[in-house]
Amino acid sequence: MARVRIRDQDGKRRLVEARGKTAAEARRKLQEKVANREPPHPSQRAELSKTSTMSELFTYWIDQKAKTVSPQTITGYRQAWNAYCAAAVGEIFIREMTAGKVDSLINSIGERTMSGARMSRIVMSGMLGIAVRFDFLSHNPVRDTPRPTPKKSAVRALTPDELDELRERVENYSRHQTIDENGVVRPKLGPRPGADLEDILMLLIATGARIGELLALKWDQVDLDSPIPTVTFSATLVVPRAAGERLFRQNFRKGDAPPLTVVLPPFAVTALRRRRAMPTFQNPENALFVTGTGNWVSPANVRRSWRAARGDNFDWVTPHTLRKTVATLVKETYGVEAAQIQLGHANTRVTEAHYIQRVTLAPDMSDALNKFAPKA
Repeated sequence: MARVRIRDQDGKRRLVEARGKTAAEARRKLQEKVANREPPHPSQRAELSKTSTMSELFTYWIDQKAKTVSPQTITGYRQAWNAYCAAAVGEIFIREMTAGKVDSLINSIGERTMSGARMSRIVMSGMLGIAVRFDFLSHNPVRDTPRPTPKKSAVRALTPDELDELRERVENYSRHQTIDENGVVRPKLGPRPGADLEDILMLLIATGARIGELLALKWDQVDLDSPIPTVTFSATLVVPRAAGERLFRQNFRKGDAPPLTVVLPPFAVTALRRRRAMPTFQNPENALFVTGTGNWVSPANVRRSWRAARGDNFDWVTPHTLRKTVATLVKETYGVEAAQIQLGHANTRVTEAHYIQRVTLAPDMSDALNKFAPKA
């Protein structure tokens, strides 16, 4: 027999022993027993151990996360786990997880979808962080794996001419008309689609707002009668991501950012006054944009109409492109800090990296550079 006393984290000494046919065998079994021993942990759930499966760990982790993050974030975590991780690592013991297993998993997901790889890495890191806290692992193996890095595309903003053409396409679509190759305008048959699309485009380009925050506006957030007309964004619409969920208005902006008030240009004030005078039959939420049944207008439906209206020449343009267009114009006119404030970012880093089109035409420096010309 071999035995040893181990002092655990609670300060108590506990006896561990093992038997074998020989002293060497007993010592070997004792070493294995100590290596696989589960020390008592004051915050550990009784059902978790080193030999718990990753699926069991996910259940515990997601229950804890649900106490601190929004329901839509939890839905995203569940979707990532169920779609990409559960089949691959769900039945593996916690103690068996290594950096190699995590790296192989994330790489295989990245070959299919980079966004899925990023979300899966977040989930795995959170789960295995719990394993480290409970002393099931000595360190978090996710930290030894590289982050998925998608190829970054250059920011592209609309030029004034492109915006004029896009606006004309949206107007024709909303008015249910087509223009043939000879420039003849013809009405279409059937119900008129995208009735609000013109005003949505107008407000997006007038404010630089996110589509969800724009569609969550109520009339009491719009001040058209003050000397300086403004609109305040303080909420957003959350689009359902899983079966059984419904579109709802979240009473704070993305990332729990504070309300943002922006000044409206004159063309937006004129359009909003016209819209305010329009009759509405069902509008219980006093929303700027409301369906015929009195519900919020879904961002998903707006994007569907947008794709139909923009045409193939503008397949690179989304509602978010207008936010980049506003940021680029404001930066060129007033500077990057003004663009950051207009978009409601916490700092200029995000604004510069993801929303402002880079200047690729250098200023005329030929007079200065001519000083390097060879002497006659």
